[in-house]
Amino acid sequence: MAKKTNLYFTSKHIEAIFNINRKVLLYWRRIGILKPGIKTNGGHYRYSLTELIAVKTIIRLNAAGISTFKIKKTVEELKKQFPDIRSPLSEKSFYVIGKEVYVVD
Repeated sequence: MAKKTNLYFTSKHIEAIFNINRKVLLYWRRIGILKPGIKTNGGHYRYSLTELIAVKTIIRLNAAGISTFKIKKTVEELKKQFPDIRSPLSEKSFYVIGKEVYVVD
């Protein structure tokens, strides 16, 4: 029987995959739009594939002209409307028209 393993990525992996600065990840974590999957005993954060999808969504929304503040407000609103959702940025689809963000189930 195959052993089930969980795949997690370090901050350095995220930086390399998306070509972003570590300070950006720290900022996103501090304001609450990105939550690492686990924190190791040594205090290091690890990100799952779900969080990688969230990072990609944040980058895509920023590139479309949506501010990080607006992304944060959208995430907060989604968490109110869908209390069981853990990661709105990876579990929902987002579209941008002008400066408006639309969420599709």
